[in-house]
Amino acid sequence: MYVAAIGVFLIVSAGIALSCLRYIPPEPMDISRRFIDLVQAGDLPAAYLLTEQKGAVGATLKDFEANIRRQLGVTTFPMHRPIEMLGIRSGPQTYSNRLRRWLMGRRLDSDLISIDYYVSLPFEVRVAFHDDKWRIVYFQSHAI
Repeated sequence: MYVAAIGVFLIVSAGIALSCLRYIPPEPMDISRRFIDLVQAGDLPAAYLLTEQKGAVGATLKDFEANIRRQLGVTTFPMHRPIEMLGIRSGPQTYSNRLRRWLMGRRLDSDLISIDYYVSLPFEVRVAFHDDKWRIVYFQSHAI
């Protein structure tokens, strides 16, 4: 009886822990940070290769560069600005949600993750999973 009660307690405790612990997929985090670092260094062609290369980021490298300059308010590169990750706006999930997705036979990670950085101003980078790859699909400076 005592052993069964301990077993139930451990299972319930594990369930509670899984429902509270957030999982953040490392690949979109790495890609968003690499993107910010490349922009900071002024390597816009390499940064552009990390994007979906259409739509909101810019359909051409020239459009992308104009968009980056406008959003960050810069005229020259490299920027020499301190970079700090502020947090994740959307996309993180709990380990229990990942377990539920796995049991249902679905993809484990969210398809869109939005990460906020501070680059002398708040700067959001959205990373989406398309065609078996994570790509930058949107970025913008914004108010806190």
